[in-house]
Amino acid sequence: MQYFRLIFLLSIAVFLSGCYAKPQKEHPLAVKGVLDLRNWDFNQDGTLELRGEWEFYWDTLYSYTDFAQSKTQNPYYVHSGVLWKSFPNHDFNLQGKATYHLKILLNNIKNDLDINFEEAPYSAGKVFVNGNLIGSNGKVSINKETYNPSYYIKTKPFKADSIIDLVIQVSNFEHNRSGGIIFNIKLGNAYNIAYLKQKSFIVKLIIIGGIFVVLIYHFAFYLMWSSEKRNLYFSIFSFFILLYFSSLYLLPYFINDFNFIRLVRITGWFFAIPVFTVFVRSIFPDYIRKEFIRILALITIVAYVLYLLKVEYVLDFIKIITIIAEIYVIIAALRILKVKTADAIVFFAGVLFVALSGINDALTHLEVIQSFDVLPFGVFLFLLAQSYILAYRSAKTFRENKEISQKLKDTNKNLEKIVLERTQKIEEQNIRLAELNATKDRFFGIIAHNLRGPVGNWASSLGLLIDTYDRLDDKTKLELITGLKSSTDKTFHLLENLLLWSRIQRKIITYSPQNTDIKDIIDENIEMLKPSADFKNISLIVDLNPQIKAYCDVYMISNVVRNLLSNAIKFTHENGKIYINSAQKNGYVEISVKDTGIGIDESILKNLFKIEHNILSKGTKGETGSGLGLILCKEFIDKHKGEINIQSKQGEGTTVSVKIPQSGN
Repeated sequence: MQYFRLIFLLSIAVFLSGCYAKPQKEHPLAVKGVLDLRNWDFNQDGTLELRGEWEFYWDTLYSYTDFAQSKTQNPYYVHSGVLWKSFPNHDFNLQGKATYHLKILLNNIKNDLDINFEEAPYSAGKVFVNGNLIGSNGKVSINKETYNPSYYIKTKPFKADSIIDLVIQVSNFEHNRSGGIIFNIKLGNAYNIAYLKQKSFIVKLIIIGGIFVVLIYHFAFYLMWSSEKRNLYFSIFSFFILLYFSSLYLLPYFINDFNFIRLVRITGWFFAIPVFTVFVRSIFPDYIRKEFIRILALITIVAYVLYLLKVEYVLDFIKIITIIAEIYVIIAALRILKVKTADAIVFFAGVLFVALSGINDALTHLEVIQSFDVLPFGVFLFLLAQSYILAYRSAKTFRENKEISQKLKDTNKNLEKIVLERTQKIEEQNIRLAELNATKDRFFGIIAHNLRGPVGNWASSLGLLIDTYDRLDDKTKLELITGLKSSTDKTFHLLENLLLWSRIQRKIITYSPQNTDIKDIIDENIEMLKPSADFKNISLIVDLNPQIKAYCDVYMISNVVRNLLSNAIKFTHENGKIYINSAQKNGYVEISVKDTGIGIDESILKNLFKIEHNILSKGTKGETGSGLGLILCKEFIDKHKGEINIQSKQGEGTTVSVKIPQSGN
């Protein structure tokens, strides 16, 4: 019962997140092309959406002069936030040209004003205020040959004391795309509009970043456990969702290629549909039929090819297919809900999030309610819900494995005296299963411990940027962004070490020893790290016996030497010294790295090689690391049946020595 209450509350929150109303005066509406704002104070009442009846002139591009000299025809009266193909009681073509006109009455405005478009006029437009061009996207023209489309529009502030004569020229000659202005236009003080644009951009980046993190996480999970196909399907679905939202929120700011951005958007939209049904079937195989997926995939591929061939009305057709697929999934979600398991309830909640946010946005565009678009947030919550399902399934599999392991142990005890050979085989399987379970425990522990800090830093820094962006100076903004970059580099280094460590655990990295000159390995890594030592003016004092050979895996020992040298440089003060020695002792080759650095506390020293502790320390210059370096060294030395020892005293320095088998030659 508590699950249903939680779903209900979260769903209502998503739906009502944009439906609240601030305590402000009644929203003025344009009547017959005139919007009276003489009682509206932009400083106190804020920005305003230009709703109501606009003058609309089909198949004509009128200028400010045409209106001033009354050279226009009789207008239609329409709402601006609707594409012209969707105007009620009118039948306009997908392609063509048109003019929007609105006269706005003001009361001696002193501050600069500006206009904010949520998205540019489709697919080329010009915006004039009192005859002055304040913004445009693409090239507006009367025919396809001379027009050029674009997504992004940037307006500039303007002054207007008592009247704004707003003229917007729009032309569209793209196949499968209607022209017009789909979102309501906002008018306000230039400062407030600038803040609104900046905040909107940052929120969009956060949404895209969140989807990217979900994609990378589940794809990395699949790489480590390739049997978990559902993680692969979900990461592919997240990829297409990322394409779609990137084309909406990110690419238009940096790329001016209209056709490329639109192709990215269409690709994300088309292929997200069948891939999602494949994902749903992977977690609920009894509720999605294979035949439906095959038919849906075939239709998607054919529609995509037809779109590339510029066949008209393909998008209208795929919209119908999308609705059919959504209805099918909703029906499946209702059937799945009857199971009343945690993952079934969460799946239904995710579908409900998207459905309610979509309804909210549709009612907003139709001006039935006063709200804003929450569909991106609904989709993001939906992705999080599916991520929870995958995590729940993995945990459930883990528990089942433990139960099976225990049952096998009990069975082994009873059968040990009867079938010794069979019992031994089962015991080996149990040991392997226990190792895999332990590895999984340690892996999740590392992720939880090491990613919590960077992700928390991202969230707090981005939150600070969003909340105080207009109050921060450029230096503070740069410091925050630099901090985010440093945190990202640290997380990337951590993931590299985690993947290397997981490859060791799964025995992907093979142990291939050979007779090798130790001096060559050490010299190569000294040369690689010498710039870091020179940066801190650290002296590298090398005493190597050129005759010493070891029977070792070159890749592993090189990695060990590089980690030891890197740590010594990191924890040694400027003008310090590092001694690197090699010697032969009792059939072993001993390599030692001694520094005059800050040393290691005794309480930390005993836990350095324990992965569950995963200790992180900063270097003398604030250098950071993943904390996995010495753990990887220990793994590699154990492969050689060698030893690694650390002697250290705080404030005096550290000596790390490793022993590996000597060459037989």
